[in-house]
Amino acid sequence: MAVARSNVLRQVSPDEQLNLERLADKVNRSYFGNSINIRPRWGIPSACESPEPKTEINHLSPQELKDLQAGVEAYHKKDLQQAKTLLEQFSPNGPRDAALLYVRVLTLLKDPTWPDVAKSVNRVCDDTIYVAPGSIEMVSGEESLLVHPILSRSAGNGAPIFVIRYIIHHEMVHKFLGTSSTDPHPEAFRRLDACARDRSRALQWLRKNHFTTIEDSSR
Repeated sequence: MAVARSNVLRQVSPDEQLNLERLADKVNRSYFGNSINIRPRWGIPSACESPEPKTEINHLSPQELKDLQAGVEAYHKKDLQQAKTLLEQFSPNGPRDAALLYVRVLTLLKDPTWPDVAKSVNRVCDDTIYVAPGSIEMVSGEESLLVHPILSRSAGNGAPIFVIRYIIHHEMVHKFLGTSSTDPHPEAFRRLDACARDRSRALQWLRKNHFTTIEDSSR
């Protein structure tokens, strides 16, 4: 699957949502004794890129600095269209963190150009932009297990089922153990994560297609 060819503006089909729920039920039953009570759904995880810019801004003009500050403020106020307008000028050749924040804004807007923008930023920054494949977070007041729609067949290019199954397993381990953001992958987590079916293949596929994995953590 080439991430750059995905279009997350397209809706995931109802059939794929149903299949996601069925797969999650199987994982929940097989590994967690049906103890995980959160709904799986297709959605863009919030942890898809860098936070606000912090470096390499000394060379900017006063107007660029003003725009950058306003863009960051718009991002924090969730005025994503304004943030996009203000930050676009910094991609791909501006400060690295500003360019990454622009990519982050595009992903939150579900703008289908974000993979191509990310690739251009990657060439300039000389490091790879990775995307979170899944997460557990609150959506409309409901705790949900999110799987990135890029991985679906109807809104993306379709990941193998063993990849989707591993992502579900990984996120359910987080829920089962109640992990924290300060220590998301403690030893107990890694032991349970290692039990996932086809884990090695799934991790290899995710890395190849520029998604973050547990192996990116030094913990």
